[in-house]
Amino acid sequence: MRFLGDIARLNARRFGSETALIFEGQAISFAELDVYSNGIGWQLLEASVAPGDRVAVLAENCLEFFPLYFGILKIGAVIVPLNYRCVVAEIEQMMRDSSPRILFYTPAFEAQASEVAERIGGVLLARINSDLLRGGAEPLRPLPASFDERATAAILYTSGTTGTPKGAMLPHRALIECAASTALATGVRHSDRVVVTVPLFHGGGLYVVSHPHLYVGASIVLTARFEPDQVFELIERYHATTFFGVPAQYAMLLDRTPTSGTPSSLKSAWYGAAPMPVELVKASQTLWPNVGFLQCYGQTETTLNTVLPADEHNSKLGTVGRELPHMEVRVVDETGIECPSGVVGEVIVDKEAGMTGYFNNPEQTAETIRDGWIYTGDLGYFDEDRFLTLVDRKKDMIVSGGENIYSKEIEDVLCACEDVVEAAVVGGRDPKWGEVPVGFVVLSASSSFVTADLERWCEARLARYKVPRRWHIVQELPKTATGKIRKPALRQMLNAS
Repeated sequence: MRFLGDIARLNARRFGSETALIFEGQAISFAELDVYSNGIGWQLLEASVAPGDRVAVLAENCLEFFPLYFGILKIGAVIVPLNYRCVVAEIEQMMRDSSPRILFYTPAFEAQASEVAERIGGVLLARINSDLLRGGAEPLRPLPASFDERATAAILYTSGTTGTPKGAMLPHRALIECAASTALATGVRHSDRVVVTVPLFHGGGLYVVSHPHLYVGASIVLTARFEPDQVFELIERYHATTFFGVPAQYAMLLDRTPTSGTPSSLKSAWYGAAPMPVELVKASQTLWPNVGFLQCYGQTETTLNTVLPADEHNSKLGTVGRELPHMEVRVVDETGIECPSGVVGEVIVDKEAGMTGYFNNPEQTAETIRDGWIYTGDLGYFDEDRFLTLVDRKKDMIVSGGENIYSKEIEDVLCACEDVVEAAVVGGRDPKWGEVPVGFVVLSASSSFVTADLERWCEARLARYKVPRRWHIVQELPKTATGKIRKPALRQMLNAS
């Protein structure tokens, strides 16, 4: 298997009429997934999409996503899944950066797609619906595949230290190796069936969960959005063996404990995409007491790095596990020298297992990839058994409900308001989301702004999950002797309150 599209092609031979995807009561077999993706591939070729061209997708999880996904990949084009939670200005920014030939969208996002297309020009719009699966010339005829396994398969956008999105270029080879290693490390089998509620524009939904299950021919039950009651119902109805959730979702599941107890089919509960407090893990284990819990750790840029498997989960709780079989992870000091066990340093990952760089961003690429290693910005240490523990982040990243948020992006939006003199944003602890942005703002003397005004200002310019949930209007911000804002002091204020 050399290309991601081979997953659809080869599984059609192996598993034929067996179920690959389920969504809202509809199912697609592995044979149909291959035929439908071929048909879409031919439609793209007829539209003059060539290898290396970008194809953007603005869509919630749906039955058509993976046929479209594999159709794009089979012809060597690059899929750009866009975060539908973003406002139009943010979507426009990602579209301008990636310059896609076509933007596919689901009906819920028709207004946003039309507005962005009008603003930037030169992009074709294509609506995602059931008709998409019926078109295309000669869908049974194999598609040409004249591209290299190191070619980019997907560009996934993640926030940058400058507050602008960065597109991580993920090659076919790295994503296939990640799928194979994840399946091996987690014990995924052909007989498994996983409920996927996290969005597929997110690495957690795409290559942490969906890829390894499809790789071995397991079935995926997709939902458009996360609804706690629906999760319990789908596990029961489809006899699901596996569930993956971010910490915020587990917190919401605990509020909706089912009366029927643990489903007999459920074997494994995965969590990741954000730090999950030990207390929340233990509480979630009471929800499904006979289920093996498993933690995943990785980044958009590095794919999945480590897994804390079920058989070692409780004895090593608090760590994020060991490296995957295909993965080499190190912890290094400021000079790049590997740290001994127990010593905190920056986590770095072998470049061959992750992205090749940031699209259209050589400066950030050079800063992040050095001497063949991807520098994650995470701080941690290995114990004597080679289990990795994360302790902090080097940069001011906030992880809220599985989404990465950079404070500078929010600060720039706040400081663009004439009523705001200065602003600083830090992560505050939250029992549901893990962390939420908290804004500290100095207003001008003439301002009549209150926190509701600040919130409205941000909501018009940022995705909702990036808008600070708590506010502090202050007279001044603590600063160093050189005039830099002392964010540790702000965090101390939050922790003391």
